[in-house]
Amino acid sequence: MNFFKRDDGILDVITKAITVVSFIFGIWIYFHTIHPVFQKESELQDLRKEKVNIQTDNERLSKETAKIKNDLHIQTEKIKDLNERAGNLSLEIESKNSELASINEKLEIAHNEAVLSKLNLIMDKIISAYLISIAQGKNKEFDVIEYSHGLIEIHDRARELNIYDKEAYSYFVKYLDENKSRKFITDEEIFSYAIMIPYGYKMSKHLVNTKGIEKHK
Repeated sequence: MNFFKRDDGILDVITKAITVVSFIFGIWIYFHTIHPVFQKESELQDLRKEKVNIQTDNERLSKETAKIKNDLHIQTEKIKDLNERAGNLSLEIESKNSELASINEKLEIAHNEAVLSKLNLIMDKIISAYLISIAQGKNKEFDVIEYSHGLIEIHDRARELNIYDKEAYSYFVKYLDENKSRKFITDEEIFSYAIMIPYGYKMSKHLVNTKGIEKHK
């Protein structure tokens, strides 16, 4: 159907043309003014929604970050406390080790003194026996090696010996074995043999220095 007719007058044509132009202009106005506004409003609504979503995510992430920081702070404090406790324990262990070393040293000294006491007793027995033989005029007949064997036989028959007796006589047996082939005739040789029993033990335990001076306890 034709919008314009052949019998339309000039006024009709102009009127219809104006109508067509107005319609076309209205469409143009819509797409260039009203429609962009609606489109922008729609975009703004989408942006507002996106903004709300982002803000929500930010709040959630902020809470999670705060929780992580709080947990990290708690763990840091725990680690700090554990490090402090570990440091205190290390100092305590060091102190206990020092005390233990001191006790062990005292025990070793006491042990050596107990063994030396037994060896001094053996020395005294040998010297006393020799002095008696001198007093009886039998010093030429005195055999210090034979007498030492007699002391060991008495020891072997003894019962309930403590560890100090056992160690002392074990050393004495070794000492006798090292000297059994030697001849001890003079007073000096016999006294030296007796004195070297405890003194040799001191040397074996490094209780005297290289100059023969006894170390301080």
